Amino acid sequence: MADLEEMRFEVRSREFNKIISEIPEGADEAWSLLDQRKFEIMDSVVGKDKKAEALDRVLWETDRIYPRAHNAYCETMKQRVELTNKKDQDKLLNLAQLTSMHSRNAEFEKYGAVIYEIYQKLSPSNKKTFPYAKAAHAYRKNVLTAQNKAEREEIEQELVKIDFFIDYEETPTDKKLSLIDEAIDLIREKHFGHVKANEYKRDYCNKAVAICRQAGYRQDAIEYYTAQAFNFQRKADNAFLHTPQGNTEANRRRYMEKYRTDRPRD
Repeated sequence: MADLEEMRFEVRSREFNKIISEIPEGADEAWSLLDQRKFEIMDSVVGKDKKAEALDRVLWETDRIYPRAHNAYCETMKQRVELTNKKDQDKLLNLAQLTSMHSRNAEFEKYGAVIYEIYQKLSPSNKKTFPYAKAAHAYRKNVLTAQNKAEREEIEQELVKIDFFIDYEETPTDKKLSLIDEAIDLIREKHFGHVKANEYKRDYCNKAVAICRQAGYRQDAIEYYTAQAFNFQRKADNAFLHTPQGNTEANRRRYMEKYRTDRPRD
């Protein structure tokens, strides 16, 4: 069965190569042929080496027929890199060089994805000398930034729901405090920054104190959230000292005075 599939693949490869070689530069009909061929290659059951070789032809023809289709070239190249064995370091470096020829005109999201994929497969020694390492790092940073933004938006949406039930008069006090604890757990410094995250947590603790007092709740709960609010405020103030605006001698003195261990809390 495997031999039959490989035979079919070889026949289809020869058919494609003959047809595509006769198409002139810029011909519109080549797009459908190239797209169909990529699907056939990736969907086939032959080995990665044969798929990679077939994709090489697709890449070559894409560059020949559509020399300005930089994004399409990079998208196909990403598939090619995924098929490349980590052991084939020379090939990976060659693919990076080919991709770099499209770096000025391709969208960085497309180009960077290929370079980062290659960088991930390189040996430690090749990573040190990789000429496109900056692009790989920049792409990774962009991905993390986008991911962090999406996660923050999800958390903010969840906090809106939590705030609604905290402020709803019919919500039992125990449930309100549970929601406040949930909100504090959701707020992470990596999403909101060291200062803002701790200020948000402080505000939720202060809200918990107010809820406890209004409901005549247990004193130990009031003391707990009061202490938590103090700790989050201290963390926020300390983080502020490490920002460009807060990194001053006057601010450091105020911080030391405010949090002197021998000074009673308000």
